Amino acid sequence: MTMKQIESAGIFLEQKGFRIENIKSLGTENIIVDLYGFREGRSFWKFFPYEDHFFLYDFDASGRNNAGNLAHLHSIAREWVNERFSLPKWMRYKVPNIVTIAFSSQGFSDEMRSMVAIPAPYGVGGEKHSMILIDIVNKTMYSQGIQHTRASGISGGVSASVSLAPKEIDPGNRAYHLINEFVKFVM
Repeated sequence: MTMKQIESAGIFLEQKGFRIENIKSLGTENIIVDLYGFREGRSFWKFFPYEDHFFLYDFDASGRNNAGNLAHLHSIAREWVNERFSLPKWMRYKVPNIVTIAFSSQGFSDEMRSMVAIPAPYGVGGEKHSMILIDIVNKTMYSQGIQHTRASGISGGVSASVSLAPKEIDPGNRAYHLINEFVKFVM
């Protein structure tokens, strides 16, 4: 990821309401994040407050482009964000969305692509997280994709079911659409 691409990512995220920090150090290991973006908002008609935390890494750097490193960087980001909250996850009303984004012009292994495709379990709540890979050369994004929610009901003896993919309510979908837009229009 070139300095120009990092700048482009920062400008794009700022236009989407993020506060940007270049070269941020995280945790006791002093992990260096190439670009960190943070924004707060509300979804579902302003009922649910959220925080988006985007951690962008250049995976062309020596020794970075592997599944173990991706998992480790994501774990450190999750730990760092969760330390900001005084309440345990199950008591939180404001839910952080933690997204680790890796850029590379060298592509990614099958193991890494499989790893980011699996949606993280949501459990009781209090945190949502995902990982996204961006192949710079092919302008391709790898992620868990769009998350669907099924709604069912019975009325007058007739059963109906619909699959919804809320763009702004679901944190994973919000991140997917935002980064997909970045890949299509900025890269």
